[in-house]
Amino acid sequence: MAPGDHIDTTDRVRIALAEQARIGRSLHDGPVQDVTAALIRADIELDRSRSGASRQNLEQIVALLGSAIRDLRSAVDVLVPPDLGDGSLIANLALSARRLLADPEVSIDLTDSTETFQPAAVAETLYLVGREAIANIARHANASRVTISLDEPSGRTRLLIGDDGIGFDPTDPPEGTRRHFGLGLMRERVDQLGGELVIRRADGGGTTVEVVLPHQGDPEP
Repeated sequence: MAPGDHIDTTDRVRIALAEQARIGRSLHDGPVQDVTAALIRADIELDRSRSGASRQNLEQIVALLGSAIRDLRSAVDVLVPPDLGDGSLIANLALSARRLLADPEVSIDLTDSTETFQPAAVAETLYLVGREAIANIARHANASRVTISLDEPSGRTRLLIGDDGIGFDPTDPPEGTRRHFGLGLMRERVDQLGGELVIRRADGGGTTVEVVLPHQGDPEP
C-alpha cells in the first residue's frame, strides 16, 4: 500500500468514527430521553390502573419501552466508544463484558501483553469489534467463561475473544437474530484498516473471534 493510500484509509476511518459518535450523541440526547420519559409516564399510569385489559396493555407498553431503551443504549455504546487514549482498551472491554453478560457467575479472564501505543483508529475498532463479539456471547452463547486477550504478533495488534458456550457456525447465522448484521459490521471495520477477522467454532463448543490489525501511523509520544 502506498504511503498516501495508508494515510487516506486511516483518515477515512477516523471520519467515519467521528460521524458515528455524532449520531450516537444525537440518539442519547433525543430518542433515548424521549423514550425514557414515556416509560416513566407509563409506569405512573400502571401504578394507578386496576386489574383488567387496560392494565395488561400498560404492562405490555412498559415492557416494550424498556426493551427499546436497552436497545437504544446499546446502540449508543457501540456508536460512542469510551476514551481509549490512556491505553485502557482491555479494561473497557472487561467493563463492557461485565455489563453485557449481566451474570456474576460468568468468569472473565483478561490478558494484555501489548506494549506499543495503539492509535485511536486501531483502538476504537478493536473495542467496537470486541464489544460486538461479547454482545453475541451474551445473546446466544450461554457461556460460563469468557476470555479476552491482547497481544502483538509480528508487529500487529491482535484481539482474541473466546467463550465456552454452545458455539455457532459464522457462515450460517441463526434465523431471526441480528448476528449476521453484527458480523458484517465487524468485518467492514476491520477491512477498512487492512486487518483480518477470523471466527472459529470449536468442535467441543464455544467460539473464538480473532481480529488482527496492522499498526497504523506513528506512535504518539
